[in-house]
Amino acid sequence: MHPNTTLHDKILFASKEIAASKGFQSINIRAVAAKAEISVGSVYNYFPDKLALLQATIADIWCDVFHHTDQCTTLSSFHDCLLWFIVSIDQCSCQYPDFFSSHAICFKNTDRIEENREKMNEYLKHIHNGMKLILKKDKKIKANVFSETFTEDDFIDFVFSNIISGLSKKDHSCSFLLKLTDKLLYD
Repeated sequence: MHPNTTLHDKILFASKEIAASKGFQSINIRAVAAKAEISVGSVYNYFPDKLALLQATIADIWCDVFHHTDQCTTLSSFHDCLLWFIVSIDQCSCQYPDFFSSHAICFKNTDRIEENREKMNEYLKHIHNGMKLILKKDKKIKANVFSETFTEDDFIDFVFSNIISGLSKKDHSCSFLLKLTDKLLYD
């Protein structure tokens, strides 16, 4: 851990280590406190309960995935960007095998997640903007693919949701989605 790490970061780091080694179902306040070598009360100072800790852990994992988005924007083709993105999310799901199922269960309770949802939306917007930038600079995309009724934004949202869906169903290559986007975008 970095020497300037806050206690909050230390708690999330410990929680992610537990998720990676034992699964999200093994995360609880006491286990995280023991892993972080801090008191249970210290964890409660940041997270009022297990659900809040799980939600913050999942949001932090998404942050880790999207943190390297700038690497994607250096690519010159949307196809390569999609490949990079699929591999990045797949690596996350390999590191945290029950990530997608835990994510779905954890975020069902909509009355307590506004802060984490906002944080996640910030990361999603960041990746969306990066993908849109690649779409605009990819010179191989055929002309007039997008229109007022078939926008770049809608296309990116469709692609992103299908990547998540494919990977959560263990389609690690998302090969059909890649073929579909290639057929649509390129000659």
